[in-house]
Amino acid sequence: MLRSGRLAAALLGAVLLTAVSAAGVTVALSRYVLGFAGLDARIPLFALVFILAVGVDYSIFVLRRYREERVTHDPVTAMRRATNATGGVVTSAGVVLAATFLVLAALPLVALTQLGIAVATGILLDTFVVRTVLMPALVMLLDRDRKDRDQKGRDRSGRDQTTRRSTNAATTSSGSAGAPIDVVSMSSSNPSSA
Repeated sequence: MLRSGRLAAALLGAVLLTAVSAAGVTVALSRYVLGFAGLDARIPLFALVFILAVGVDYSIFVLRRYREERVTHDPVTAMRRATNATGGVVTSAGVVLAATFLVLAALPLVALTQLGIAVATGILLDTFVVRTVLMPALVMLLDRDRKDRDQKGRDRSGRDQTTRRSTNAATTSSGSAGAPIDVVSMSSSNPSSA
């Protein structure tokens, strides 16, 4: 779907950054607000699984719409239209899912409380920061970089063709009346070679 390894890696990195940020917020809330001793060792992995699943799904949803809009619009307009068309759905789904996981924070088990906080924080960060700011910026930067590389490739191939034409013209003009030089016959007619 993404058709770009660089874009997939960038979006995966954004989701991982979201998960790490959510873990940091969870540690701060657990330690300084709720008074827990620390973060349960399993929470970062469980939170990463949920945040990764939701974040990638939302990314693909928005990027699919971007690709549809990109056919008829420039990149900036296409991204605006894609985020406008999908923004309400992604935002409402993110808020509902975060609220669902936040219910876990009301349970008397420390691990489930921390899991609920971590996943809810990660989903809200993904919904309001990554999908609305970071992902469109990454797509624009990578799309511009791809366009620049394509332009350089076209320039380079155009220069190669021009260089070949000028080399062919120079070779043709160096021979007598455009005929190639016969090196073998010249060396056999040289008296010093015998």
